[in-house]
Amino acid sequence: MTKILLISLVVFLGFVFIKASLYQTQEQPIANPQQEAFAIPQNIQDIVDNSCIGCHKSDSKNDKAKKKLMFDKLNELSEARLVGRLSGISEEIIKGEMPPKKVVADHPEIALSAENAKTLSEWALNTANSYLK
Repeated sequence: MTKILLISLVVFLGFVFIKASLYQTQEQPIANPQQEAFAIPQNIQDIVDNSCIGCHKSDSKNDKAKKKLMFDKLNELSEARLVGRLSGISEEIIKGEMPPKKVVADHPEIALSAENAKTLSEWALNTANSYLK
């Protein structure tokens, strides 16, 4: 009887440890080499710092803007989400919706010049397309 209980206990503990090791493996994030390599070039970062980052960063008070895009968290996105965000950046700039006219009226210094709008839009679109190849 004691041998049966001992064998049952060993089998039970074996299942517990196997299940625990499987659970730990599933919770570890899978590293994405391209994701870690994503960086915004300095000329683009300068434009973003002047015209975008005030609202689109993780410590911004503008919850609506943070929900749509956080420049300081782009490198944490999966490739698919990154492509979507970059395409969205380009689209919003081309439509002339960013930065919002209402915000620019209060802070004219953040307005995007035509040249900066083109540079930022093209960078975002070209970078998104590079992930699709």
